[in-house]
Amino acid sequence: MDQIAKQQLIQLQNGIRILDDSAITTVRTAQRAVDALLADAFRAQRSVEIYTLKDVSGLVYYDSGFIHPDIEADFASELLDRPSLIQAYQASWANLLQPISLQNAYVGYFSGDPNYDFAPDLLTLEFTAPDLLSRFRTSRTLQFAIETLDLPSDVYEAKVERVEVALVGVLAPNDRVRCIVRHGDRYSQRQRDGQESTMLLEPRATLAIAPTVPLSTIGLVPTSGIATLSAPKFLSFWGRGVGGVWEVKIAADTPGDTPPDLSNLTEIQVWIALQVFISNA
Repeated sequence: MDQIAKQQLIQLQNGIRILDDSAITTVRTAQRAVDALLADAFRAQRSVEIYTLKDVSGLVYYDSGFIHPDIEADFASELLDRPSLIQAYQASWANLLQPISLQNAYVGYFSGDPNYDFAPDLLTLEFTAPDLLSRFRTSRTLQFAIETLDLPSDVYEAKVERVEVALVGVLAPNDRVRCIVRHGDRYSQRQRDGQESTMLLEPRATLAIAPTVPLSTIGLVPTSGIATLSAPKFLSFWGRGVGGVWEVKIAADTPGDTPPDLSNLTEIQVWIALQVFISNA
């Protein structure tokens, strides 16, 4: 009878080892997948911090799904029991759900302050100086800077929503000129507490089709709430502070088309639709 019990115990222990090995293999497979999720979580965290200027590092745990190697070594050496190992993994995997809080922090940014209203605004820039236009005819490039002091004093956290360009008086096929609009590596804005913040980021560019007649209208409905989660897809520098160095450059000529004639250029217009906070006090 004792022999039968011993054989059954050995079989049970072997079965448990098989289950342990299977469980560890499953965990390793999941860990390879969680690496990709954590990479996305890192990008989401940085995006929220860049946009809201708030530290949300506590919402992402980059060891989610992993435990200390010493814990696994202790279990392998039978110095740690199975329930303790399971408990350690459960606590680690639970942290993986924290990035959901990033979305809440981001969406809540638009309605989280009762003293300020979220509103659309428009910054209209017209460049008419003869020497500036002369340089543009030669270089086909315009560079300019926007400072937070250039904005009305009641405007806070002004972020880019949309950009339109017009090259008034230019002769071009279909009365349109392809331009590249670039936002430089400095992003600045005036925060609601009155402080000015500046962040260094990679320059971003977008393509603008500039008419050869003056701009007349531009959409002024700011993207807000849940819709902001997909808004950056249509403008590479959407949501950046409007402050910084900007560049408007005529794009390369399309093969077979007549290059634009800049000799009659009288004005360069750059209109930037903004989303801003305005004090309601």
